[in-house]
Amino acid sequence: MAVLVLNLVQQPGRITFDTKLDLQLNPADLLVRSADLWNADWALGGLQNQASGYLFPMGPAFLLGEVLGAPMWVWQRLWSALVMLLAYEGARRLAASWPGIGQVGAVLAGLTYMLSPRVLTTVGGLSGETLPAAVLPWTVLPMVLFLRGRLRGWVAFVLSAATVPVMGGQNATLVVACLVLPALLLLLASGRSLRQRATHLVAWGSLVGLASVWWVVPLLLLGSYAPPFLDFIESANNTAGATGWLSSLRGTSHWVAFFPGGGQIGWEGGYELASSRWLLVPTVLVAGVGLVGLLQRDLWQRRVLAVSVLVGLGVLTAGSGGWAGSVLADTWLHALDTTLAPLRNIHKFDPVVRLPLSLGLAALVTSAVPHTWRRTTGAAPVPVRPLVLGVVTLLVLAAAGPAAAGSLRTKGGFDDIAAPWREAVAYLAEQSGPTRTIVLPGAGFAVQTWGRTIDEPIQVLDPSPWMARAQVTVAPAGTLRLLDSVEQSVADPRPLKHLAAALEELGVTHVVVRNDLDPEEVDAPDPQLVHAAIANVPGARLAASFGSTAGGPAAIEVFELRHDDEPRVELQAWDDRVVVDGAPEIVPDLRAAGLVREDQAAVLAVGDEAPDVVTDSLRRVERSFGRVHDARSGVMTAGEAYRVDRLAHDHSDDAMPASRTTAAYDGVARISASTSAGYADILGPVRPEQHPWSAFDRSIYTAWGSAPLSRPQGQWIEATFDRPTPVREVSLAFDTFSGAPVTSVRISTEDRSTVAEVEPNGAVPAVRVDDDAASTLRVTVLGAGVDRGQVRLSDVRIAGRDVSRSLVVPGAVSSDTAVFLSSEIPRRACAVGPDDSVVGCELAWQRETSETPGFDRTITVEESGEWTVKGHALATHGPLLAGLFAPLAEDQVDVVATSTYGGDPAVGAAGALDGRPETGWTSAPGDPGAALQLTWGPRRTVSRIDVSGSPDLPGDLPEYVVVEGGPGTGEPQLVATRGAQAGVMQPVRTNRLRVTAYGQAGLDGVGISELDVAGIEDLLHRPDPGTPTGTACGFGPSVEVAGRTVQTRISGTLGDVRSGRNLAVIPCGKRSVALTPGEHRVRVTNPEGFVTSSLVLAPDPPETAAAVRPSVRSWSSTHREVEVSSPAESVLGVAESFNRGWTASIDGTDLAPVVLDGWRQGFVVPAGTRGVVSLDYAPQVPFRVALLGGLGVVALLLLLAVGLVVGRVGRLRGEDPAAGEPAAQDASTGTHTDRPTPGWRDLRSWSQAPALVVLALVSLPLALGALGGWISSRRPDAGLVDVRLGAACLGAFAFSGAIALSTSAVVVPPVGSDVVVALAVGAVCGRVFTSSDGT
Repeated sequence: MAVLVLNLVQQPGRITFDTKLDLQLNPADLLVRSADLWNADWALGGLQNQASGYLFPMGPAFLLGEVLGAPMWVWQRLWSALVMLLAYEGARRLAASWPGIGQVGAVLAGLTYMLSPRVLTTVGGLSGETLPAAVLPWTVLPMVLFLRGRLRGWVAFVLSAATVPVMGGQNATLVVACLVLPALLLLLASGRSLRQRATHLVAWGSLVGLASVWWVVPLLLLGSYAPPFLDFIESANNTAGATGWLSSLRGTSHWVAFFPGGGQIGWEGGYELASSRWLLVPTVLVAGVGLVGLLQRDLWQRRVLAVSVLVGLGVLTAGSGGWAGSVLADTWLHALDTTLAPLRNIHKFDPVVRLPLSLGLAALVTSAVPHTWRRTTGAAPVPVRPLVLGVVTLLVLAAAGPAAAGSLRTKGGFDDIAAPWREAVAYLAEQSGPTRTIVLPGAGFAVQTWGRTIDEPIQVLDPSPWMARAQVTVAPAGTLRLLDSVEQSVADPRPLKHLAAALEELGVTHVVVRNDLDPEEVDAPDPQLVHAAIANVPGARLAASFGSTAGGPAAIEVFELRHDDEPRVELQAWDDRVVVDGAPEIVPDLRAAGLVREDQAAVLAVGDEAPDVVTDSLRRVERSFGRVHDARSGVMTAGEAYRVDRLAHDHSDDAMPASRTTAAYDGVARISASTSAGYADILGPVRPEQHPWSAFDRSIYTAWGSAPLSRPQGQWIEATFDRPTPVREVSLAFDTFSGAPVTSVRISTEDRSTVAEVEPNGAVPAVRVDDDAASTLRVTVLGAGVDRGQVRLSDVRIAGRDVSRSLVVPGAVSSDTAVFLSSEIPRRACAVGPDDSVVGCELAWQRETSETPGFDRTITVEESGEWTVKGHALATHGPLLAGLFAPLAEDQVDVVATSTYGGDPAVGAAGALDGRPETGWTSAPGDPGAALQLTWGPRRTVSRIDVSGSPDLPGDLPEYVVVEGGPGTGEPQLVATRGAQAGVMQPVRTNRLRVTAYGQAGLDGVGISELDVAGIEDLLHRPDPGTPTGTACGFGPSVEVAGRTVQTRISGTLGDVRSGRNLAVIPCGKRSVALTPGEHRVRVTNPEGFVTSSLVLAPDPPETAAAVRPSVRSWSSTHREVEVSSPAESVLGVAESFNRGWTASIDGTDLAPVVLDGWRQGFVVPAGTRGVVSLDYAPQVPFRVALLGGLGVVALLLLLAVGLVVGRVGRLRGEDPAAGEPAAQDASTGTHTDRPTPGWRDLRSWSQAPALVVLALVSLPLALGALGGWISSRRPDAGLVDVRLGAACLGAFAFSGAIALSTSAVVVPPVGSDVVVALAVGAVCGRVFTSSDGT
């Protein structure tokens, strides 16, 4: 009842995420979907990750609740209570049947196991991980009864194997981990010959294998046919690199619980268990008592339990390294990232430790503590055992503190999926034709303002095929890269061509824009940016809106895109396919640029075919896989070491070229830093513009930034020269406005060192170094005005030495090869919608790059030829852009602002006089005298000024403005902007006017939508958005190719400048360049206010043609039929991720599979083919056979087990000789003593030295402790030694906790704590293994 109440009081009335959202909200659809290996509900297709494992028992259990009509929140709590009670009762029954443990101890064993930190961490949010551990005692129990002679062998094996399916197949690693203890018991339990042990183990293992076929075969198929998605999630360093001995012993080894507040998963209770200083001591002592309990000689098969503890702790701690860790830590972590990747989450081995410790604790309170104790003869007896039981019970119950406080379940419960989501899915279901929906923006985990669903809400609403970018997506690297490029595009709302082209390639027909994500929890772009980006896609229309948010916009918006009637398949030309040397996400850009026709197939250059297009898109960067947005580092050099030690460092696979675009420096060989916000190993967003190179890039917009929240003192940046280099003077410039106020630095080489003071403005003037042969130059921060903060070094200058960077592009360029180069474009502060209205402005949206001033690339030409130069540019910011909106006639009104928000032309001064209410001017935040200066030709009488604002325009309308007419017009006038006196002023005759906001601009700046000046209406210049503009010839970007400088002009419209659309870069004069074989530098220098986004060197532009959309006759998850007619050789492309399991045939002839665009499924259709192509997913057949056959075996096994239990078949009254020689047992206390057996005696005699070596490989302190325990076993007073050793170990555990508390390092304790724990564990286990008594 207490367990039930504990669960029911957790967030009453609210559903919380548990394992998989479908279980709570649509279990029937989950079960139906699990019957297929291929998931066609996801529009891009893919294998389902262990979905069939939910077919039993979790799926049916939750489906039963739905059928019964029980409130799901209640049913959830009942399920969690059932899992906890299953753990309790299983451990209690097991302990009650385990010689050496009494009935009271059995109850305490059940409590200890049920209330272990791991169970309490996972049972409320990931019960699929708790279930196998809860079933484990029931799996072991028949083995114990068999080994004790209470049950026949075959009956025990059947009963034990029958429990394995109850663990479920949703988490294979945990099931495997939970089989370790029963396997060890069969293998090591004394009293049987080696042959008997092998026979028993094989018999039981065979039954377990049969009981697991239904999920093992699908798992093997997943491993065989799925992309290596494990390479793109958390690494072994995350899951196993910080799990030490103290955390592992007390049960807080689950790395997800290490995140403050439970992270995005919302495990508040788990984090409190892992981090609370108050809970550290009781959890350590409970585990310590359990370990010391293994010293009890009455405890049956205690050596098996000790081996289990060592195996579990060895697995849990092997990756931690350090003094207490394994010498094989690096090898172990590498194995977990490669061959042992499925076992990477090693915290799942906790039950291997926890159950033996629970039994040890029960044994200690049963046999080690006397009932009573008298101080002297005749004194009143003290009830020792009840007191000890009470204290231990309180320690055990202490772990339930967070649960009792309401933190047992995932925080952020919800009543139901929010109505706007259901309405949006219903709307999509009503649309005609096949629809394919993308949900934007993507999120690592779905955390909405109305609840924390973790999984996508749309997933459980039985939608039409949909797609979204999440943290864990079972998809090829190319698919993930393309989705990432979409996410990057919606964070920059300028109407660029890539977003539209990428959505078209993905086959998207509708976009669901979610505005209900919790901005405090999710790293998604601002909803305003996403809305603007999608609205700017040509042909997109807002089709429907649902619900509302606190900020104003609808909770869910559905956009319909311009799309083909059949978006799932297309037929493209194969004989003239285009081979692209680059990344999958560049293909849509190539189609938009006209380098690849719509009817032309594109493949990446992974074979022997020479590339037709060479790009710089596949760059050598490092990715932070825990993030969806802002996850990639700055471009690395070819020899630069990765910051994170893992197998994969970016989304890449065999469908992409092996070569990468790399950075190469002139003037230095390498630039590195202690930390950088541009490195992938930081906590938080990765900012490439803060890479160490940014300190040398000569850009005023960028700076090297150290890791956020780190201490400025000690941070350093270093340049390494390729040869001894003279360094005379060095000057620095720190950004002390947005960075930490650095006060002093050390500038050093190997032989010279100089300390310099930093001026208040961040400058360090020329500092003499005078090293004639320096190999490195390092700048180290010595002093700063704050203890925490980011160092921002914007400029490093070495006198007489220029430092530059070029990105070296792989791929040989022949005379008919096109070259497509793209730059790192900055983001503007303001977003403009398709109706030319300003969506919003935020300084946080503005982001500069090192390539804002220009970029440099190195290409390799292998054949002479001539290439046409063309490109695109974007307007960025600055006063030059404001000049484009100025009138050409001198007598017309010209307006200039004191400042503009982010320098953005979308809110420039001209917007306040253009007569359009959707435009306007916004000043820079904090401008102390935000003003508009108007000038015109003839003097006019100004009699009134009306200043208006707009709720849609960023900035605040001032209550008053100060109007000045210039010399001879009298004193400045204070004019109201609202109320009865709004606009009223004394007339003045002038040819200029200054309108100043009264008061300092706020954080949003001053915003003026329209400024109406009575008397100059006929002189107003109202720029038309369609007015052509740009730069004159020679004032566009200069392009230097092979020593020749090509001058250009920029062409577009004022609307393009204001909104940030692509502007054409057109060469002046001859538009082509001739190149000879060899390496050539391509340097682009941008004019002020513009940035070149792409540059193309093309031999001849291809003709345009549309792709053919064949007719689909049938379409299911694993079988499709498509009608084709192909006079020429073509390729049938499917808008799903490539998977080698798919086959295609026509009239019995198999079609060759190919990877299109680096990610899509394709099949080559021979010329002259006409008919129906059948597409089948081949692994579906063995999957379905294994699933049905395996579940049939499970059903038979469970029926047999029930029959055996009900019929009490195979029970024996006495001890079986095969179980070993029985010993006398006290029925009331359960005390038991076995004689030593030959097996263990022989083991002691010859295996101690090798065992110590093995233990030393696991942990040197562990081996030293075991050696001490072995030495202690030679003393004659064995009982006294056990007592002293147990007391010493308990003291050691308390001391280890004290060490952790003294350093406030509870989540990841200091190495001293781990050393002490390893020593104590080794001492206990060494004593147990070498003791002359016991088993």
